[in-house]
Amino acid sequence: MELAAAIIGVAAAGAKIATALTKFSVSYLGADKKLGEIAARASHSATILQAIGDTVKENEILFKKAEFLSTWSDVLGADSSSYERLEAGLEKARGSAKMKLSMAAWKRFVWGLGGEDRAKELDERLERCCSQVMMMQQVIQWKVVQRIVPTDDDVQEKEELREKLNWIVENLSKSGLITLPNCAPPGNPEPMVVSHLSTLTHMPAFRNIRSFSSC
Repeated sequence: MELAAAIIGVAAAGAKIATALTKFSVSYLGADKKLGEIAARASHSATILQAIGDTVKENEILFKKAEFLSTWSDVLGADSSSYERLEAGLEKARGSAKMKLSMAAWKRFVWGLGGEDRAKELDERLERCCSQVMMMQQVIQWKVVQRIVPTDDDVQEKEELREKLNWIVENLSKSGLITLPNCAPPGNPEPMVVSHLSTLTHMPAFRNIRSFSSC
């Protein structure tokens, strides 16, 4: 499936650069904690993307490429561009004849990225990527569970996922991926779960999700 292959391709790029960063971190004056943390974030997001790609592949009838990308292209793009920036910075740090071999791996890598400010910005971006792909995975799992003929275990899993949707949708909104409709009852500081479920039905990739209610 073309869509699953595209997701898995991004995941593979993340796993590759995470491994390369780990090897680089121990090549100069021993392991470096900061570089290891960046490698771990890249590895974490890549692992989740791989799982998402596998889920999409196994349930391809539920996911049309155009609808999926209309919702998640920004998330996939952020991951892909972050991995590319890591790779470019690493290649520059490895290849410069100006840098002393005795210099710590982190300093070499920061120089390769273009300085401390860019390194910090990329680190924060990778952290956001991890949060976003985790939310992405939860929403995709919910879509799959909705189509399963329920057993007792499925009903329990469905309820657990339903309970998480408040948090998922609120954080999708904070990330700028969706806009929540103003449908909370007056005086109620927190939108109802059913309102959040209805919000998902307005997202192009999830119009087939059966909502419990509407605004």
